[in-house]
Amino acid sequence: MTFLGATMRSMMVNLQIDLISELLVRKQKQLDGIEWDDPKDPRIEGMLRQIRNYKYQLNQGEEYEPNF
Repeated sequence: MTFLGATMRSMMVNLQIDLISELLVRKQKQLDGIEWDDPKDPRIEGMLRQIRNYKYQLNQGEEYEPNF
């Protein structure tokens, strides 16, 4: 394996990305728990913004989001 090949392989292994669909499911579950505990929790607004953004990204055809 050449140096360039080893470097590219190392970069691919270290690449941090998440599936947007998984992020959306996790965020919705988290939101459900917070709404159940306290419907007036101030975090709800920010979480709804993130959920809308994930849905927008999926509608635009994006599948992954960097995690760094």
